Amino acid sequence: MAFLQAQGYTVPEVNEIANDILRFGKEEAVVLNGPADLRSRWEAAAAPKGYYSWREEAWGIMRLTGPRLFDLMAKISPVDLSPSAFPAGRIAQTRVGYVEAIIWRNDREVIGFDVLFDVAATAFFATAVATASAEFNSEVPA
Repeated sequence: MAFLQAQGYTVPEVNEIANDILRFGKEEAVVLNGPADLRSRWEAAAAPKGYYSWREEAWGIMRLTGPRLFDLMAKISPVDLSPSAFPAGRIAQTRVGYVEAIIWRNDREVIGFDVLFDVAATAFFATAVATASAEFNSEVPA
């Protein structure tokens, strides 16, 4: 975390997201949408600085929103993602739609969840979400 702080980032608490930094543990974080030169700054920095892991082509991301969002999330995740238990900015590493995933509550425009998962599971994940949400389709106005 010291490297990110030295770069001017405010590092969030464990299991939270802030400033496009997902923090998973004491010394584990993922930077989303970092500046183009962040890697070169990391390479030039003196140790200790953590480990770099390129994830750009390994992860897929899906944003889930909608009028029955919390009902859907209750069906596809074992974690209680209700507003009282899982406020905006929280992170969970769990299964979502039968896929190992990282999920966080992101209310940037509307209440929603961003789900980060192995890109190889994209079709499977999309099908799982579509199947789970099918029961709500007749309740949502066109």
